[in-house]
Amino acid sequence: MPRVLALLFLLLGSLAHAETPPDVTLIVVNAQGWEESTARRADGEGTPRLDTLAREGMTFRHYLAGPVAETALAEFLSGRFAYLSGVSGNTHGEHVLPSPVLTLGEVFRENGYRTAFLGAWKNGENWPHVPEAQGFETTGPATVDGASAFLGDSTKQPGLLVLSLEDGAAAEHFLAADPWTRTDREHLLVYVGAAVSDRVEGEWEENTVRLQGSVGSVHEGGMRTPCVVRWPGRVTPGSTFDRIAAPYDWLPTLVDWLGLALPGEYETEFSGISLAPALDGGGRPARWPNRILCAAWTPPGFDTGNASVAVRTDRWLAVRDRRWSLDPVSAETFAGWELYDRQSDPWQRHNLAEEYPYLLSDMRADFAYWMDRATRFGLRPVPTELGHPEWPVVRLASGRRTVTGEWPLRVIRAGSWMVEGEGAAFPLSLTVGQEGITWESGSAEPLKLEKGDLSLRLDTDTEFDGAIILRWDVD
Repeated sequence: MPRVLALLFLLLGSLAHAETPPDVTLIVVNAQGWEESTARRADGEGTPRLDTLAREGMTFRHYLAGPVAETALAEFLSGRFAYLSGVSGNTHGEHVLPSPVLTLGEVFRENGYRTAFLGAWKNGENWPHVPEAQGFETTGPATVDGASAFLGDSTKQPGLLVLSLEDGAAAEHFLAADPWTRTDREHLLVYVGAAVSDRVEGEWEENTVRLQGSVGSVHEGGMRTPCVVRWPGRVTPGSTFDRIAAPYDWLPTLVDWLGLALPGEYETEFSGISLAPALDGGGRPARWPNRILCAAWTPPGFDTGNASVAVRTDRWLAVRDRRWSLDPVSAETFAGWELYDRQSDPWQRHNLAEEYPYLLSDMRADFAYWMDRATRFGLRPVPTELGHPEWPVVRLASGRRTVTGEWPLRVIRAGSWMVEGEGAAFPLSLTVGQEGITWESGSAEPLKLEKGDLSLRLDTDTEFDGAIILRWDVD
C-alpha cells in the first residue's frame, strides 16, 4: 500500500506540472568564465547573486560552452553542434544561424508559449536570421523593466524569456532585481555562460592559479563556464552535477523536461542529450552515459584543417591548440596534440601524451569521426538576403565591428538599393557580382540588383569600425 500511495502522489505531482507549465527564463552570459564565478578577482568584483542562485538550485561543475559566444549561442538555440548548423566563427556569415534550423523559440511558440529574446543576438543581423524570424515574438534590449513586463503579462499563456547579457556584471544586476518572482506561475531559471571573457592577467589576484586558455581557446580556460539551474520544488537546492555537459544539451533537456512536442522530422536531429535525469535526481542519476564531447575553433574561411580542436571525457582532455601549447616538443611529435587528466590536473600542468599514446590515438580518432559527422552538410557563409519587405534596411558588418572583405548576397526580389558606409571617414569602393559592377560612395544613383546569388566586395584598402548599409528603394 505505501508503494501504491507513493506512485499516486508522484503521478499527481507530474500531472500538476503538466497542467501548469512554468514560465522559463534562460540567462545566457556572453563573457563569463568558470573562474569569474568565484571570488578570486583582484578588483573585488565577486558574484554574490550567482552564489545565492547556486545555493537555491543545481550547479553544473563541468559545463563546457564555446570558444566564442556565437558558436555557443547557436548550439544553445538549436540543440545541435554549431558546425552541423553551419556556424563556425564570428565574422562574414560564419556566425549566422540559417533560418531552416529549428530553434527553441520556435519549439516553445508551437507549444503555446509566449516567446521573448532580449539582449545581444549573436547569430545574424538581417532577416531572416534575426530573433523575430527565429520564433521570438518579443525582442529588444535586455532591461529589467522589459523582463518584468514580459513575465508579468496577465495572459494565461506561460512565457519563455531568453536574456542574452554581455558579462557577469549585467547578470548580477538582473539576479538582484529578480523580475521572475513577480508572477504567481512556477518559474524555471537556467543560467549559463556562452564564452569566457578576455580579462587580462592583472585583473586577478596575485598568485591565482588559472585554468589554461582564454577566449577563443578550446582548453579548459576557454570553454568552462558557469551553469546553474533553479526550479523550486523540482531541483534540489545546493546540489551539483559533476559530469560534462554542453550548450546543445539544453533544447533536448527542455523538450523532455517540459513535455514539449516537436515536428517529427526534427526528433532525431539533436546533437545533445536530455539532462532531466540529472536535474530530477539531485545530480546523481541512476544511469548516465560516458560521453565524449568535441569542440573546435575554426580560423576565418572555414579552415577546418588548422582549427583548434579538443576531445573531452569526464576524466580526459585531448587538445590541439597551438596558441596555448605548453610543450613545443609534444607539439612537434604528436602533430600539436596534448593530453591531460582533467581530474588530477585541472590546471593542465602535466602533458601525458607520451605516457598514454594509445589513449591519445583513440581520442584523435573520436575527433575525426565527430568532425566528419558535424561537417557532413558542408561549411559555407550564409548569404545575406536582400528584398524582404520586413527588413528594407540591410546592415553588413564583418563581426567585432571591423568592416573588411567580401559578403555573399542573395537577392530574393530585384530592386534598387542606396548604399552608405556607417562609420567610414573615407570614400568606399564596392564591387558587386561576377560582372564586377562598381559603386562609389557619394553616388546619387542607387545600386540596381537582379534576383539571384552574388557577392559584394569592399575594395577600399582601409578597414573601419561600422557597417555597410543597403537601403531598399521600395518605390
